[in-house]
Amino acid sequence: MSDSWVSSLIEFLKKIDNKEAKAVIEAIILSAIHGVKDKRISISEVEIIIFNLDILLFCKESLKDPRLSLIISYGMELDSIHELVGNPEIANACQEIEEILQSRKSISWSDL
Repeated sequence: MSDSWVSSLIEFLKKIDNKEAKAVIEAIILSAIHGVKDKRISISEVEIIIFNLDILLFCKESLKDPRLSLIISYGMELDSIHELVGNPEIANACQEIEEILQSRKSISWSDL
């Protein structure tokens, strides 16, 4: 599922306007984060769906969006956070991702 899902998603994102592609990615991130917080989806599943290297590279190279790249990169660390400090910190990490996403604040490459 992972390779075909991500490939299909990226092909779709390449066919639409960058602004729309960013909105799609943001919607998927928010859904994934809410699912993890509500324990409806696992961290492994959200890594397959959105928090993975292919999406990160798309955000960096095609969209040239440091904010989304930061969020994807942070999301890729959720499994490590879970392994190192457990469930309470996952909720905090998800909240932090959500706040970065919703802030719409500009982030430069030097912030990464």
